[in-house]
Order: sequence, then structure tokens, then C-alpha cells
Amino acid sequence: MVKHLLIIAAFCLATPLLAQSPPAKQSGAASSPAKSIGVYAYPKNQQSAEQQLKDENECFASAKQQSGIDPQAPPPVTKTEEQKKAEQQAAADNAKQAKGVE
Repeated sequence: MVKHLLIIAAFCLATPLLAQSPPAKQSGAASSPAKSIGVYAYPKNQQSAEQQLKDENECFASAKQQSGIDPQAPPPVTKTEEQKKAEQQAAADNAKQAKGVE
């Protein structure tokens, strides 16, 4: 009897979770740059959502252009130890050639 009650309770609790649809994603053009990097920008002087989005996009583009950093870009690929050693060896060889040492 207890087993049946646990199964029914589990079913009742899980059903609403299954019935929910995932939240709709905003299109790329209408997504907020602030939201994409985990920041919330408050609207100023009761500005409309459209104006706030325009301001955020302009600010984000300006910051990206001035700093040269795009926080939405994937991180650079890290080099393997083998690649690092090869670059160090090449730099050492070039330094020896520049000094005329063989």
C-alpha cells in the first residue's frame, strides 16, 4: 500500500514538470548584450525596452571596439606543452642565429 502511494505521489509531482514547455529563446537580434554576459542593466527615466536594447547594443559595440575584447567570443584555444616547447626552442634557435652563434 505504501509503495502504491509513493508511486502515485511521485507521478503527481512529476506531471506538472513534464507539462511545462521550455522557455522561448529570444532571437539573436533582440537579445540583450547585458543579459548574455550575466549582467542586468536598469532602464533610465522610464525608457522603453526597445530604447534600452538599442542603448545596450551601442554601449556594448563601443566597449568592444575600444577595448578589443569581445566577452561573448569563445576563449582562445590553449597550446599544448609540446607546442609551447617547440615555440621556445624556435625562439632560442632564432636568438642564437641573430647573435651569430651556431
